[in-house]
Amino acid sequence: MNPDCPRAHGKSLFLGDEKLYVRGVTYGTFRPNDETQDFPALESVADDFAAMAANGINCLRTYTVPPRWLLDLHRFLGGAAVESSGLLITNARHHELLRQTSIELRAALDSITKAQSEEMVLVPLHNALRYLGEITGETTTEEILTQIFSTFCIGK
Repeated sequence: MNPDCPRAHGKSLFLGDEKLYVRGVTYGTFRPNDETQDFPALESVADDFAAMAANGINCLRTYTVPPRWLLDLHRFLGGAAVESSGLLITNARHHELLRQTSIELRAALDSITKAQSEEMVLVPLHNALRYLGEITGETTTEEILTQIFSTFCIGK
């Protein structure tokens, strides 16, 4: 695991061995510029990040996928941004569903590589879609409904 990336441990986040206290802001959305990028020019972003760092901001939330240079700049200025190739999943059920999705997608890719029939490719793809649907709420299982209703007090 990359020590520069935040990780969940129990109910807390850690950066390396230090507990991470998140002080975050939402950055964006922005009108695409002339190069059809969804973020301002590097110089403008650098000024924004310097002002944020001076005020103790260490995490960003963006609504569009940030370019690599933006993540590198945020980390250089002391931010605790997650790498563009990594995610911090704090919900254990979502983590497990994403793990299962990854396994199914690898199985589908393996079937394609081995030139197997369409059915052998479609079964794991269908399973992956079902797992993702459980995260987005498009599909539900009795277990999920039981967990939801046991977590929230309804009608009291």
